[in-house]
Amino acid sequence: MSSRSVILSIAAVALLTGCAAVPSEAEASAHLAEQLDSVEQLVGGEWSASALGSRECSHTLTLRGTQAGEYRFTQEPVDGDEKFELVLEAWTDLGYEPRELPKPATNPIRTLEATTPDGTALTFSATDGSLTLEGLGACSAN
Repeated sequence: MSSRSVILSIAAVALLTGCAAVPSEAEASAHLAEQLDSVEQLVGGEWSASALGSRECSHTLTLRGTQAGEYRFTQEPVDGDEKFELVLEAWTDLGYEPRELPKPATNPIRTLEATTPDGTALTFSATDGSLTLEGLGACSAN
């Protein structure tokens, strides 16, 4: 088999298997909302939400889609470290691989990022004065 045939075969498999796992826009948005809701319920408090709109994304070189984003925050006195550890444990228990970003030297913000198996990107930040939660849904089919 020529190298061109091998490359075309690999590209075809990647394209076909990629398409099978692509969520609809409604499915991706619902999954994002579920993820954010679960963190809110876990840490408690009164949250405000803001839709970040959507942006274009791609699954492969030829398959385009959209991603919806959402931002939520609370401005209540909390134990930021305690809330951070709760979310870290929950995301780890779900099988995600959360990673803590380096703390700014002049600011006590702790930030945690994780990506769900379907590609939903989650970011949780905590201080003793506020919590923020951001999500970018999986790339959905147009």
